[in-house]
Amino acid sequence: MYHLLFRNRFNLFYFYAPIRLFECSVVDKSKVSTKKQLTSGQKALRKRYWEFETEWNRKVDLGSLSEEEKLINRIHNEAVINGHFTYDDPATGNRVMTRLRHFLKGTCCGNACRHCVYNHEAVPKSMQKTMRFNSAFWVPVQSEEAESNEED
Repeated sequence: MYHLLFRNRFNLFYFYAPIRLFECSVVDKSKVSTKKQLTSGQKALRKRYWEFETEWNRKVDLGSLSEEEKLINRIHNEAVINGHFTYDDPATGNRVMTRLRHFLKGTCCGNACRHCVYNHEAVPKSMQKTMRFNSAFWVPVQSEEAESNEED
């Protein structure tokens, strides 16, 4: 009869079993990357995205944004820099898709997303009137703006 030794961080365990003795090692999961390697096509698309993102951020007029909008812009940029597809909205706690995710998706989904990079091209016309672009991202139209848009 053979005995097996299993070890975790805190204890040693011995088991007796009628099998061959083999060595079992514990891997520190924090040192192992669970991310898949990107293909050359994915790397090229990400490179195009960074060029796009640099140009996008150059056009943002921070002076025209409210403090809340500046916070959203900062949180969004941090998420993108870290390669995240989403971030949590600071006001509502809702999960919001980043421009990175929208860019990699390749088309507008039609949901009038905050960070849509496709100019809301698939959004129904009635819904397009409820959003405006603030130089950084799409925001809901204020009620007096919405009324003037309906008259047009």
